[in-house]
Amino acid sequence: ANMKQLELKNEELLKEAGLTKAKTDTMVQVIEDTETKHRETVDKCRKENESLKIEITQSTFQNSALSDELSAKSSEKVGLESRVETANSEILYLQSLNESLVIERDGANARVDELTSEMQDAKKAFFSLNCKKDDLASS
Repeated sequence: ANMKQLELKNEELLKEAGLTKAKTDTMVQVIEDTETKHRETVDKCRKENESLKIEITQSTFQNSALSDELSAKSSEKVGLESRVETANSEILYLQSLNESLVIERDGANARVDELTSEMQDAKKAFFSLNCKKDDLASS
């Protein structure tokens, strides 16, 4: 009986508001459909969010690995630059040594030329003495 009174009161209020049971049922259905769509959208967004979290985690690991690789390459580059500097220093030392050896060689060649000239002079003197000796022996 109490329930019946509530239903009658409800219908009376609906009439006052200009609504019918069919209109309110339609409105309730629209609200329920909207809530369902909202839940589906929220679920879809949660799934996408989880997927993005996984991608971010993977990207973070990849970024970390690339950062480590870059750090290793950077250290390798520093090592190579150091080796290049050492090689350049060695080249400069060898060039300097080469210049010194060229100067020594030129000096030695000049001394050889002097000794050759002295030897030729000595040969001439020896030849001249031999000639004088022969002249003395024949007279």
